[in-house]
Amino acid sequence: TFFDRLIKFDGKSGEVLREWHEDGIFLTEASFFPRGNEENLEDDGVLFTIAYNSSENLSYAYLFEASSLTLVDSYALGIMIPFHAHGVTCSGKTCFSNP
Repeated sequence: TFFDRLIKFDGKSGEVLREWHEDGIFLTEASFFPRGNEENLEDDGVLFTIAYNSSENLSYAYLFEASSLTLVDSYALGIMIPFHAHGVTCSGKTCFSNP
């Protein structure tokens, strides 16, 4: 199934290095936010995504550790944002998927 997992892979070999998955959860395209440390490591930051929980029919904001794909925290949005493959833009209480 598409969009039901978050993966980290080696761009040269194509090998999947890390993976996160939870039944019934569908993820939008994750955005990377670097921490801005001086070492500037490639995966030193967090990933942000909107997650749709199909069993609850609700959406959440998920924050993952970029290096390990460990779920850091989730925030209930209190609404269902229609599932979409790319990022989302919100203005007030209205959200739109990016084309």
